[in-house]
Amino acid sequence: MDKQYLKLFIELSQAMEALTEEVRNLDIDKGKEDEAANADTLRDSFVALSNKLTASDFNGELTRAEYARLLIGAIVIQRHIEARIQKLNTGLKGYKVDIVPKLERILNETTNEDNEKLQTLAKELFSTKS
Repeated sequence: MDKQYLKLFIELSQAMEALTEEVRNLDIDKGKEDEAANADTLRDSFVALSNKLTASDFNGELTRAEYARLLIGAIVIQRHIEARIQKLNTGLKGYKVDIVPKLERILNETTNEDNEKLQTLAKELFSTKS
């Protein structure tokens, strides 16, 4: 295993440690002790994997179960990234099709001397329709 993948797998494993800890805490807050225990078990497996990957005597070999754990982590992180991108794209679309065109319209259709027109247009563009 080369250093690039080793670093990636360490980061992935450590990210999953943190994520499963968050899930555990949420489960405890919701009174879901059984689910919190499952999150503990999963977190412990990622802690063990992180420890193995960062050990000075790590020989680059993983078991099939450890690769499976990395796959699970990679899928979870991938889905998290995709959800984040989707949210960002939604926000970007709002700027592209709503906010920027309206601000451009205000500047293109008004002058410094016509405050009344500026305020009327701003009210028209930035008022939510009931």
